Amino acid sequence: MGRILVVSRQGPDGHHGRGVLVATPTAAATDLASCCRDTAVSVTGRTEPISTNRLVLTPLRVEDAGEMYAVLADPELYEYTGGEAPSLERLSEIYRAQTSGSPTDGETWHNWVLRDIETGTALGFVQATVTGTTADVAWVVGVPWQRKGLAREAAIAMCAWLRGSGVVGLTAHIHPDHSASAAVAASAGLEETDALDPDGERVWRWPAPTLPIA
Repeated sequence: MGRILVVSRQGPDGHHGRGVLVATPTAAATDLASCCRDTAVSVTGRTEPISTNRLVLTPLRVEDAGEMYAVLADPELYEYTGGEAPSLERLSEIYRAQTSGSPTDGETWHNWVLRDIETGTALGFVQATVTGTTADVAWVVGVPWQRKGLAREAAIAMCAWLRGSGVVGLTAHIHPDHSASAAVAASAGLEETDALDPDGERVWRWPAPTLPIA
């Protein structure tokens, strides 16, 4: 699980582009990406549904706030981010801003709700902020559904969609003590860097940064 962008260290729109997980074409990522049944579109286009073996990533709607309010209510989600769960009113405001799109020229927002592919139950969310051909991504899986590989499955599927749309650079920001998040990032092919962002989170990157020639 990564930074919770709807409540922690963000602007009033809840979407400032800080991410936690990206995918690279490792064997595992390639296998999972092949499960996605949706064709990628331009990153400047509209957000499309994405399906995996266990999940369907549905484009965010304002009315999703009712379900997502319960998903985001557990205080355990905020252990590494600080902050607290948003009220239903606040979450609805955030979703209205997110679904309206970025006010910044050249920047595109993509937001999905994670749903169980069989029951339709909301389990969490993933999101990406695309600028040019680079993207910052983030995800949250609700506490009852953690430790099942769902965050990894959803993030790899999202990143496969982005990469298929022409994104060539992906970044992630992970709390140094968040070993579970780091493990997911590593399994998706990210390389940890020495850089810390202004919030003290470790920057992970794909492609891996090139080492200088001695």
